[in-house]
Amino acid sequence: MLQFYSRLLPTVEINNSFYRYPKEETLQQWAETVPEGFIFSVKAHRRITHEKRLKEVDGDLVFLFERMRSLQSRLGLILFQLPPSLRCDLAVLETFLSQLRPGPRAVMEFRHATWRQDAVYRLLETHGVTLVIAETDEEAQPRDVVGPISYLRLHKYQYAPEELQEWAGWIRQRVREGRDVFAYFTHAEGTPGPEYARALAETTG
Repeated sequence: MLQFYSRLLPTVEINNSFYRYPKEETLQQWAETVPEGFIFSVKAHRRITHEKRLKEVDGDLVFLFERMRSLQSRLGLILFQLPPSLRCDLAVLETFLSQLRPGPRAVMEFRHATWRQDAVYRLLETHGVTLVIAETDEEAQPRDVVGPISYLRLHKYQYAPEELQEWAGWIRQRVREGRDVFAYFTHAEGTPGPEYARALAETTG
């Protein structure tokens, strides 16, 4: 399945790592299966974001970055998705960002509105971390462009052609600005995420 997928699209977001990290040999096998230039984005374990809520996670980050090195050059990004109940704490965020390791680029998805502020964005920019823009059927987050790349999580269950065209225009603008853009649709069973991804890729070139 991965081999087939990687011939159609240039990147995939791994979500099962939120519950349990894949074994090193599994990651190595994935890296060997996909073509040169294919990029894996990996969602960080819930222990970091939901259980410890970014506090005292230095050891967890060491383990995460060491384990994901098994993806070799195919590892591109690490996604840290915070729980909706976690409110903004600038001190905690600054400590967390200072503990990130060099190598794969980090992206952060904030799900409580208190994080939507300039002080947070300045910290992200200082540490070279990208703000995730997420969209679901329940909520569409502001399309604030923060960080060196753009990372979209488009998780509505249905997208009309004109919605995909609108996102395509937004992506083309970011590319003109010199940014790499990563866009991922929902993996939920029965949803046409792969078809949406291919349509968006074809539209944006």
